[in-house]
Amino acid sequence: MAVRAVTSDSDLRSAMSAAGGKLVVVDFYADWCGPCKMLAPELEGMARTYTDVVFLKAEEKTGAPAAHGIRAYPTLKFYLGGAEKREVRGADVGKIRATIEELRTQAFSAFGGGGHSLAGAGAGGGAA
Repeated sequence: MAVRAVTSDSDLRSAMSAAGGKLVVVDFYADWCGPCKMLAPELEGMARTYTDVVFLKAEEKTGAPAAHGIRAYPTLKFYLGGAEKREVRGADVGKIRATIEELRTQAFSAFGGGGHSLAGAGAGGGAA
């Protein structure tokens, strides 16, 4: 899966809503930002690796960064169920990966439970 560019804050909010319970990583960036340019291919690689995570990017000119209180580039925000869970400022790839790993676990456990067999019976099959 690729990193999807959003065109406005409403587009960003719509994409986040469509993600449902998945982890959403939003890269708030600026075209003139050197570290942002260095981070972009790393995020594309992460998007291919973490196919259960939604990766979005919002450029400064879209207005989305201002709407989310972004004051430094790059800033990545991590959302679960529409709620902001973490923020990473700067192009710290290791910290970004660690945050994804941590929050992916939370996203997966949100579907928790011990599991159930389809038949509701043990290994022997149907009801007696």
